[in-house]
Amino acid sequence: MEKERKVILAIAALSIAVMMVTATVPVLGKSNGGGDFNDLNVGEISGGIGVTAIITNTGTEEATNTPWSIYFCSGRVFIGGFTEGTINVPASGETTISSGLVFGIGPGSITVTAGGASKIVRCFILGPLVLRIGPYP
Repeated sequence: MEKERKVILAIAALSIAVMMVTATVPVLGKSNGGGDFNDLNVGEISGGIGVTAIITNTGTEEATNTPWSIYFCSGRVFIGGFTEGTINVPASGETTISSGLVFGIGPGSITVTAGGASKIVRCFILGPLVLRIGPYP
């Protein structure tokens, strides 16, 4: 009986730890090297093993040190639910970002943010596979 309580408490503590996610909210405006964050767009988001997204820059200056994130907002994601970093997006160009390994199960949604742009899509997660990516209702 005592062992069962310890196992249940350990599982509860692990569940709480998995649910705790911190997010970095980017400051809108100019990046460190020039380039307006408002000229950025989140293009195609695709699945497979993890998620990739294309970030486009419609401006005339390179957007440097641009913060980005990929966040699985719902669904049961046990590994890789939040990924972030910085990228440089050339003027009138594009850059691809990736979530890396994800592991979860069930329907969910994904929010991709780069600079001042963001896009939400729905998906279905089956282990490391992210499937059926489509528009968010």
